[in-house]
Amino acid sequence: MANVISDETMEYVGILAKLELSKEEQKAARKDMERMLDYIDKLNELDTAGVEPMSHIFPVYNVFREDVVTNGDDRDNMLKNAPAEKDGTYKVEAKVGGSSRTSITCEKVEVKDGKATARIVFSSAGYPKLWVM
Repeated sequence: MANVISDETMEYVGILAKLELSKEEQKAARKDMERMLDYIDKLNELDTAGVEPMSHIFPVYNVFREDVVTNGDDRDNMLKNAPAEKDGTYKVEAKVGGSSRTSITCEKVEVKDGKATARIVFSSAGYPKLWVM
């Protein structure tokens, strides 16, 4: 065995891994780690010149489709399904905790470069206005 792990290193690894090992468990773990390091040394002896590095043994490719906006800004059609509408935005009533009535409105919806941004306003007796962007 060329690699020897000190008691301090074992204690430090135990702290990092949040492990409480008995003396016997520390001995067994030390032997395992020394064997691993010896194996890594053996692998380092191999001639890997001309071998291309890889991140996975199988070819990996993205299986997801591109996220492309196909329907664009169809606000008028979407607002047909809204329970109520105000200034081109959804207006809904919601009950938040207990029995207090809270109003939630979507003041502004923008679609730019395929990303939708909405400005939502919550209001109730306790909180006159709270914006969520």
